[in-house]
Amino acid sequence: MKISKSIVSKICIAAGFLILSQLSFAGEVIIRKDGDPEPTPVTHAPFFIPVTAFIDDNGLALNFIVPQGIATITVFDESHNVVHQEVLDTNTNLSTLIATDEWNGGGYTVTIHYGYTDLIGNFDL
Repeated sequence: MKISKSIVSKICIAAGFLILSQLSFAGEVIIRKDGDPEPTPVTHAPFFIPVTAFIDDNGLALNFIVPQGIATITVFDESHNVVHQEVLDTNTNLSTLIATDEWNGGGYTVTIHYGYTDLIGNFDL
């Protein structure tokens, strides 16, 4: 199977955007498979997660490393109320920035669902 230059170019652009976006955000949100224990701050999940998340004063940024199709992103506050929900077509857009400036301080949970995969991450404002 021959890989087209277009696909390689898209992957390189996405990887470059991912690296630049990681450098510009202050706090990493550790994304893991739902049901797995939360890793300690020093360790990461032992398997590949195709989504990274960062939180700073601009909001919660989610970046898909590779397209995963249609993803549903939901953010809950510590009372389990939905504060944000969106559907992202990762085949056309690999990232989203969720504004958090009007949210109260406290703990939040982000869930990401695509296909048969459920991911989760916790963060504080």
